[in-house]
Parts: sequence; structure tokens; C-alpha cells
Amino acid sequence: MAETIREQHPVEVSRPVTATPFPLIAVFWTLTIFAMAGWSFFETYRSALSNAASAARIGFSKDVHYRQWNTRHGSVYVPISEYGTPNPYLAHLQERDVMTSDGLPLTLINPGYMTRQAHEITDAITGIRSNITSLKTLRPENAPDNWEQRALRAFELGVPEYSSLDSIEGKAYLRLMQPLLVDNSCLRCHAHQGYQIGDVRGGISVSIPWVPYRESILSKLPFFIISFGGIWVVGLAAARYGFDRMQLQIQREHHLERKRFETLLHAEQDRKNAQIRLLVDLAHQWRQPLNVIGLSMQNLEMIALDAKADKAKIPEIVGSAMERLEGLSHTITRMTGLYESADTIAPVSIAEACDTASSQIRSQCGAPGLTVSNCIPPNLTQLASSFDLVEMFISLFSNVLTIAEKRNTTPTLTIKARDISKGKVEVSVCDNVGGIEDSQLSDLFSPYTTSHFRSEGKGLGLYFLSRKVEEIYQGNVQARNCGSGACIVIILGAHKDADHPALMKSSGGAHS
Repeated sequence: MAETIREQHPVEVSRPVTATPFPLIAVFWTLTIFAMAGWSFFETYRSALSNAASAARIGFSKDVHYRQWNTRHGSVYVPISEYGTPNPYLAHLQERDVMTSDGLPLTLINPGYMTRQAHEITDAITGIRSNITSLKTLRPENAPDNWEQRALRAFELGVPEYSSLDSIEGKAYLRLMQPLLVDNSCLRCHAHQGYQIGDVRGGISVSIPWVPYRESILSKLPFFIISFGGIWVVGLAAARYGFDRMQLQIQREHHLERKRFETLLHAEQDRKNAQIRLLVDLAHQWRQPLNVIGLSMQNLEMIALDAKADKAKIPEIVGSAMERLEGLSHTITRMTGLYESADTIAPVSIAEACDTASSQIRSQCGAPGLTVSNCIPPNLTQLASSFDLVEMFISLFSNVLTIAEKRNTTPTLTIKARDISKGKVEVSVCDNVGGIEDSQLSDLFSPYTTSHFRSEGKGLGLYFLSRKVEEIYQGNVQARNCGSGACIVIILGAHKDADHPALMKSSGGAHS
């Protein structure tokens, strides 16, 4: 026997999406806050260094300006006193010491001598230490220390400025030094040392006490702790809240996915069980038609072997057997149609499907007295196979015609439909042919529920209709008596393959 039921693909459930573990989020957030706090603290430290260096540059510029003032005046003379003693390192100058006309002794103060005295005053008042020095000093007290020696050697290599943190007598200082270049005014006192214009004569180092700046940095530490600690706590709380929400959402989605999977699994199992029950029932119900066909074949054999037999009965016997074979073939076709559609899925006008079915039933069965009142809105559509909808109406119309013929009644059908939400449509087919016996209402959509002889292939139409609506269109079929007849109500959803792009037919219309 040909395969009549389409194999369904196994139902698969997607793996649940898992969120990043919260400890990793907390570690990442903590490291981020530490990095931000460290960077801010470093910027504060670097700003303090920059401010201290700026103060040192101002001190250096001030010293250079004093020296320029002294140089412009060709050095200056001051009265000899405890603050202005003759410079022994200028003894080679004949004009170092002079006498005024009134007998006041004066001594020469050159730029270097004046700068050293200014440094002593500044150190005593502000704590800023300055030193004018050179690798070739005239005065031993001006000899460079190790840090200044490194700076002077760097100047000879072209470095314009040298600065860093250093310790002097156990105290921290920001030290900065810039070079002094030889010009004409310098040669008056230092020509004998072999300098030429443009040479690095030496430099002035300025040392700014670092303690005030360090204390300023440390005073901001509580602010950093409170502010970044607060940001860390708020961010961690927000991350925890978001993480819990995400976990809850993931659990909900996983639960819904699992429920969907279980539902599909049960539906798949129910479908297979229903197929098995149908096949068993069909096998049982087909025994009698097959027995009739077998008896017909035996009768043909007996007529063929008996020369005196009436050969005129052969066409009748063959016709009866063919009628039963055609009925069995029609049953198989209806079973196949339960799982396969004859055309693509598209928005189908329910009113047009009703009209098409009415025309076909009249052309196939005659039914001259059949009256069909189509009250369906013309713009009401459903995503379906047009073949399925037409066959649905034909099945209902045929059932009414069969009962009307049996009861000798002229059938009148009233067809209505409406949109009932969530993409589903309610279709009702009401007749006037006397209704359904109460004993048959509960089993109306079971196989072979009919008053006709089962061997004639009757009783499967409504069963197939119900199966197709439930399995293909996610709906249901109900029956009730109303007025002078029965009413079949069909809840029709979209075709189960409506979302499959390969089965969809492009359509400019909208699903009403």
C-alpha cells in the first residue's frame, strides 16, 4: 500500500541562552573602577608634577631676568658690607674694587654673584632652593651635585630642559634645570676658561619642595575613595539587578521553550497515535468491501466456467466491484489530503471559496433545489490552501445534501463567517434538514459515524474535515442543533506552514 501519511520532521528545542556569571561581571566592574580611580589619581599626580615644574620655570625665568638686568648695566657696584663683600673669584679684574670721590669703597657685583645672593634670600624665605652651577665652576661652593651633573651633561647633548623628583638632604624636591649659554657679557669674567659664544656655560637648577604637593595629592585620596567607591557600589547593585532580571528572563524563555517543545512532542505523539488508530479502523472497515469484491470475483469465475450461466450479469458484477474500489480509492485520497495541500499557502477569500464549492457541488451532484446563502464578508481572508477551503465547504454541503435526500427535504444553507481575534476565523454552516440525533452529536466527527452502509465508503467526510482543521489549521469543529436543522461551527486558524517561505505565495493583499 502506498505511503499515505507525510513524515514529519523531528521537533527540536533550542539550547537556552545563558548569561555571563555574575562573579565575572563583578570582577570586570571592580577592575574597571580600579582602572578609572588609578587613572584619575595618576592624572592628579601628573598635574601636581606639572604645577611644581611650572613654579620652577617661573623661578628660573626670574633669575634669568635679574641676570639680564645686571648685564645691561655692565654689572653694578655696591658699597662693601657684610652683604656685599669683594668677590675673590673676580680678583683678576682691575676694576673689581673702586672708591667714590667722597671715599666710599665699592665692589663689583657681576650677574653670577648677584644671582647667588638672590638664591640665598629665596631659600631662606620660601624654601625653594636654586643653584647656578657649571662643570667648570670658579667657586667650589657652586660645584654641581650628582643630579646637576647629569643635567649639565644632557645639555651638552642638546636637551633643553631636565627635571625629575629627587632627594636633597633627605627631603623630596621637584628639581628642574635649564642651561645658560655664553654671550658677550659672559666673556668678561669667563673668557680665561676657554668659553666661546654659544657654548653651554652652565645652568640654573631650581628645586621646589615636593611635600606641599604630595600633601595636596593625599588630601584628595578620601574623595577618590568615596566617589569611586560609591560608583562601584551603585554600578555593582545595578549590575546585580540587571543580571537577576536577565536570569529571570532567560529562565522564563527556557521554560516557555520547554513547554512549547513538550506541547509539540505531545501533539506529534497524538498525531501518530491518531494515524495508527485510523489505519487500524480503516483496515477493519475495509474488510467488508474487500469481501464483497472477492465474492464478485468468485461470481465472475463461476460465470466464466459455467457455459449455461447468464453472461448479462457480468457488467453488473463488475460495476458493483468497481464502485467499491472507487470508494476505497476516494478514501485513500482523502487521507492523503489530510497531510498534503494541493497548492501554495496564501490569503484566501473565504466567501470565494464558498462560492466555488457551491458551483462545484451543483455541477457534480446536480442539486437543483440547493439554496446557498453566502453571508461571508468579501474581504475576510485566511492564510490557507484554497483547495483545502473549497474541499471543506464541499464536504459540508455534500453531507447536507445526503441527509436532505434521505429525508426528502429541499436543503437551504446559510453560511456566515467572522474574524474572532488572534488570526482565527469562525465559519458557521447552518441547514434546515432536521438536525442531528442527540445520540450522534458526541461522535459525529468520529470515523464512519453515519446511518449509511459502511461498505459504501460513507461516514469519513466529517472525520477528515475535523482532522484537517485540527492538525493543519490549529482549530476545531463543533456541531449543534439550531432551529429546523443543524449548525456546524469551524474555528479556522492560519495554515501551520504559513510561516514557511518555501510554501508562501507572494501576494499583494492583506490578511483581513
